[in-house]
Amino acid sequence: MIEQTLFTLQPSMRPIKLVCFSTLFFFIVGILGGMAHSTTVAGIFIWLAIIFLIVAVCKHIKRNFIVYTLTSEKLKIKTGILSKAENNVPLTKIQNVGSAYSLTQRILGIGNIVIESAGSKIGDIPLRDIEKPDNYVQKILTSVHEKESAIGQHHGNP
Repeated sequence: MIEQTLFTLQPSMRPIKLVCFSTLFFFIVGILGGMAHSTTVAGIFIWLAIIFLIVAVCKHIKRNFIVYTLTSEKLKIKTGILSKAENNVPLTKIQNVGSAYSLTQRILGIGNIVIESAGSKIGDIPLRDIEKPDNYVQKILTSVHEKESAIGQHHGNP
């Protein structure tokens, strides 16, 4: 059977956008504070804007080097900027799939997909900051059940 890619996704841009809007807010407040002749307040807000900008850039770079791919055979997780890692979890080893949301994630409309795998040395496998994670949880579960059915039919089980 030929392995097919069912979906590929990355963490959401929403947290990065939130940091960018915060950066813009601090920058504008800093400029307006400077116009009001309060250079100390302006300096504080400008420095906060710079810090938030650095955080946003770092998060964006890190996000671009995380890729989750579900195929008809496995879940593949690629991570890393300088040092790279690729973890492959066969669908037959996936025992449970669920979702988890922090308060911030709920506000942003994102969440984590949590995968429990048999024989995994790393324990639960989180796919972080995914938009509409429940949709992907269902797709993963469906793929796992289809794989189990195909194996059962191959071994003569109904």
